[in-house]
Amino acid sequence: MRNVEPTPMQHCKFAARATALGLALLCSAAFGQAPESAAAPRLAGMVEFASGNSMITPQVGDSRLVANGSEVREGDTIITFKGGEAQLRMLDGAFLLLRGNSRIKITAYVADGGDKDRSILDLIKGTVRSITGWIGKYNRAAYEIRTPILVTIGVRGTDHEVTYIPPGDPRGGPGVYDKVNEGKAFMSSGSDEVEVPPQRAVFSAWGAKPRRPRLLASIPGFSRLDCTSASSRDERCLARTNPARGGHA
Repeated sequence: MRNVEPTPMQHCKFAARATALGLALLCSAAFGQAPESAAAPRLAGMVEFASGNSMITPQVGDSRLVANGSEVREGDTIITFKGGEAQLRMLDGAFLLLRGNSRIKITAYVADGGDKDRSILDLIKGTVRSITGWIGKYNRAAYEIRTPILVTIGVRGTDHEVTYIPPGDPRGGPGVYDKVNEGKAFMSSGSDEVEVPPQRAVFSAWGAKPRRPRLLASIPGFSRLDCTSASSRDERCLARTNPARGGHA
């Protein structure tokens, strides 16, 4: 095939595009910004305490072991194994405690102090305790914990604990449970919504279609506080041994 020499006009167009790209990269460097393709996911929080075996799997890149001080970013999935536990402090001041044999994805987390702040977590497996920060207190519509069976948990300034039990798990009937320690929460399934007062638990059964949530007569055994295990670092357990901390068991 015969090579065709570019015309002077084509040379000029190529030079203009190259100059524009160079200026864009120069400006990014000057203002401390990386090119969009190299930008890291948004920081969501950090690990305050970890025990046992747990790991962080980012949306892109290699998994890493969880350690005290580990950063947690949007898109990360935090996984705890049997006997493991991870406590996270989020940028809006929220506290997340991921129990053993659990998995949660930080699907979206924006805590800039503006109207676009949001906290969307996907509980894939196990149990997470959540004490809301400013997003859950002042922008409640932007706070959600979603589950595999199309059940969503919202809050009204709350300390609550959500558990997803799949079929075959010996702890209880399959479905989603939410136990409220303080404040109020609500569970939505399809068009049904149930509000949960303090010291009560709500349940939505596992099924191919959304099931109406219902308040339980008593709190399930797996949701009761155990201060003899790794969860003794739970703030409610610490309050028992140090009344100056306050709080409730």
